[in-house]
Amino acid sequence: GATVTSAASVFCIKEGTVWSTKNLKWMMLSGVSFGTSLISIILQRGYEGVDEEKAYGLSFCMWFMSKSLQTFWGCILGMFLGSAFTSPQAAVSAAAASTTTTTTSTVYPRATATVY
Repeated sequence: GATVTSAASVFCIKEGTVWSTKNLKWMMLSGVSFGTSLISIILQRGYEGVDEEKAYGLSFCMWFMSKSLQTFWGCILGMFLGSAFTSPQAAVSAAAASTTTTTTSTVYPRATATVY
């Protein structure tokens, strides 16, 4: 799941141009995320394919590297996302988006029925 979404996010740009600094940063993070997901899957499949009785050290090493990579990269991405959502720029752009949005609606009078 994470590998597919990481691959798709490399090609999706929210706003601006491809060469903007903000988009390049997120594209690089998406690319690294795809790579780490792919490596983690390869290590996990290798762990499942190795006989633990014959090569316990290799099996444990592959499992440990896979889980460590998942945890480490998850923490790094969490820090980047937390930083992006708590930055003053994100708060200003969210406030600007909410104040510039105008909605128009037509209010019709309610029809009242008298029941006798």
